[in-house]
Amino acid sequence: MPGEQQERRRGLSVSFVWLSACLTLALLDTVFGLVSRPDEWEWFPELLPALAVSLCVFLLIYGVLFALARVLAAPFRIAPAALAFSVALFLGVITVVGLLAGLHLSDVEPRLILDAAFKAAVAVFLALACGVLAYQAYRAWDERPGMRRAVSAAVFTLPLVAAEGLVFLWWSKYRLPDFFEGASLTALAIFLAVAALTLAISIPLARRGWGSAISAALTLVILMSPAATLVERPRPEGLVFPYGASGEHKVPRIILVVIDSLRRDALRAYDPNGLSLPTLESLAGESMVFHEAYAAAPWTLPSVSSIMTGLDADAHGAISWNSRLPDACKTLSERLSRAGYYTGAIGKNVFLTRAANVCQGFADYTFFPQLVGTEAESIGANVLRRLSRHAEVPEGTTDELSELACTWLEKHRDTDYFLYLHYLDPHWPYTPPAPFRPEGEPPPAIANAVDAWTALRTGRFAPTAEERAHIRALYDGEVHYVDHALGRVMDTLKRLSLYEDTLLIVTHDHGEEFWDHGGWEHGHTLYNELIHSPLLIKLPGNHARGDTNQPVSLTSLTPSILEICGVPFEPSAMSAPSFAPLLSGGGGDAPPPALMSAGLLYYDDLECVIFDGLKYIRGRITENTALYDLDQDPQEKYSLVAARPQAVADARALLEAKHADTAASRKKLELDAPDKARYDESVLEELRSLGYME
Repeated sequence: MPGEQQERRRGLSVSFVWLSACLTLALLDTVFGLVSRPDEWEWFPELLPALAVSLCVFLLIYGVLFALARVLAAPFRIAPAALAFSVALFLGVITVVGLLAGLHLSDVEPRLILDAAFKAAVAVFLALACGVLAYQAYRAWDERPGMRRAVSAAVFTLPLVAAEGLVFLWWSKYRLPDFFEGASLTALAIFLAVAALTLAISIPLARRGWGSAISAALTLVILMSPAATLVERPRPEGLVFPYGASGEHKVPRIILVVIDSLRRDALRAYDPNGLSLPTLESLAGESMVFHEAYAAAPWTLPSVSSIMTGLDADAHGAISWNSRLPDACKTLSERLSRAGYYTGAIGKNVFLTRAANVCQGFADYTFFPQLVGTEAESIGANVLRRLSRHAEVPEGTTDELSELACTWLEKHRDTDYFLYLHYLDPHWPYTPPAPFRPEGEPPPAIANAVDAWTALRTGRFAPTAEERAHIRALYDGEVHYVDHALGRVMDTLKRLSLYEDTLLIVTHDHGEEFWDHGGWEHGHTLYNELIHSPLLIKLPGNHARGDTNQPVSLTSLTPSILEICGVPFEPSAMSAPSFAPLLSGGGGDAPPPALMSAGLLYYDDLECVIFDGLKYIRGRITENTALYDLDQDPQEKYSLVAARPQAVADARALLEAKHADTAASRKKLELDAPDKARYDESVLEELRSLGYME
């Protein structure tokens, strides 16, 4: 009996050692997810579900391996625990070596078979060698009580140190953004001191038999920790963005509404033949209407990145489908958060999910397409993501976005805030709800949606005049739909008695071409149908109503909002100046700045500069050029390159000056190679379906 009890105690001790090992692996796995994809877990409880799932996965693997080891070990009289340990190490080594050697299951091409076979043989040999050594080491450890106690004590303390490391890394990422400077070095020293103290205390406790209790308690805490996500997320002045206390501000509320793909001529404020849009027309009557505003780029990611940073597209570098806004580019939301505003974003666009990093500085970031869980690269996060594909998640329709915005406004009615609201409609495919669809029977090739967009863009589908008119009517239906949905947000502001004191800005990221210059959609040219922008700004109170023809860039929105709100900033850190003086009746004597637009998604890499009523477009690769007089030729039909050589020379000089400014900005921000976004597979599938990638 004493021998059996001793064996049971030994088995129980071994089980707790394995439990500690599983805890350590789960914590390290979550650390890897935090390091490899750090933009997903801005609130600490968000990483706890992934951590708990990782622990369950490692416990399951241990259980399966040990059960198999007991079955396989019995006929050969091999210690089951030692066999399970060696098999686990074998699998781990073969996986790591295979990854380091670049061995993938996709290496099935004939020319790669020999190379792949050699890599696999090396991986298997190393893994077998490690497995045999591990078996012998485990037997030696098991047969030497002194060594077993010493190693067990060390293993029991590893999860504690790993947990402290996870907390420290998360804190340094989200609470100490300037790592290795000042406070961060102090935090690092504190962490090392705490880790050393943990080792000094926990190892003696583990030697006295408390190791099993420590492992069991930590396991219970981790498995129950996902319940923390049920707690309401704290405000920035608490734990999320401790940059400034919330309180009285010169402008208490800021709402920026971006309507994707909205053409300027859809609004009657710009074109008397525009659509009847009650919400936008009412807002225009209470706003400063900018008639010469221009987007920084003809598609979403570079344009919105410029809006949010005050940097030209070439300066921030987020200009390709897989670009990522660099961390060094400070966003409007970061600056306002530091000034004590609560920051939230609600919207839909595949290029504005967290992977693109436009989310910097937002306490709340609800963008669609959205997944339940996280996109970080850890085992637990990947399991959650796969499970989320079978869960019902909102699609981010225009009505849903307005509903989310209204709920957000209700929740934060007593808070000074910045809300960014981004409607995807009227982006293609044009599928307005039934009440907003054009009347009559649609042409057979079109029906009530445009799905053959690739064929449209490439010219394989050449719609007739009737079909083109119906396509535009579907687009107009979506514009009506957005106007109706935006009206609900305006009504909520008025019901809450917040409308009058709110700085409200409505614009777009880019427009939409309907064969104005022989093409369709956006991202492919720098003609005005894509970059000539609607811009309505309603100041708090009854100020600055009217119209201005002063040329401005949407890149100026960040410095302008900061100046209007009295938030200090460095003008030299922006690519475009603030136009806030225009809203107070000043700035009339200042010469209008030259405006830059670039960053195409398709075809030739174009850039343009707008100055003195002219627009000069140049292909960076082809050197094709065009010069238009926007006053005399607003449709941009007749190039004046041959007739106005001095204007061409002036335009080239302005572009060169812009390039020099861009190079200086990138050097100051220490930006070299462009950052690349790492999209979740479901996002990649959507990008493929939309034709942005193959």
